[in-house]
Amino acid sequence: MANSYSADWYTIFLDSIPAGLTQVEVAFIERQLPLDEFPRVLDLCCGPARHAAVLSKLGYRVHGVDVNESAIRQARTICPDATFEVLDMRKLESLPGPFDAVVNLWHSFGYFDDATNFDILCRIRALLRPAARAKQSANLAQDVEVGGVVEVTEAVPEIDDCVEGARQ
Repeated sequence: MANSYSADWYTIFLDSIPAGLTQVEVAFIERQLPLDEFPRVLDLCCGPARHAAVLSKLGYRVHGVDVNESAIRQARTICPDATFEVLDMRKLESLPGPFDAVVNLWHSFGYFDDATNFDILCRIRALLRPAARAKQSANLAQDVEVGGVVEVTEAVPEIDDCVEGARQ
C-alpha cells in the first residue's frame, strides 16, 4: 500500500489550519508532556513542522519523521533546531531512541490494515523509554461543531505485550 500525499493535499488541508489551532494543540502537548519530564519527543508524521517548530522553540528536543520529502525539506527550513528525516512509519527501527514521548497528530495513523497498524504501534512502543507517553489526535465532527478540544489518554496493554514478546 502506497503511503504518500500530493503537494495539493498539503496545500488544501494543511495550509488552511489557523495558527491558533496549532497553539491549542501544543498547549495540550505541554500539559500532557511537561518539558522537564519529557524533553525528547518523536514527532511521527511531522509534515512541515507545524507542531515541531513550536515545541522546539519551547525547549523540547524534537526529532520529526515523515514519508513526504517535500514536507521534510520545509520542516528543516522552518525549524533548524530540530532534526528531521524522511521515513515511512512502517520502518521506525532505524530511529535513534529511546524517546521520552511520541506525538502523532492530525489524523496520521490508522490507514493500514489492522495487523500493520498494530505492528506500527509496537515499533513506536519499542522506541519509548519506560514511563514514556504517546499522544495521538482525533478530531471528531462534534468537536468541530462546538469548537472544543478533546483530551484523551487511553491505555493499550496490548502494546506492552508486543514489547515483552520482542524481548523474549
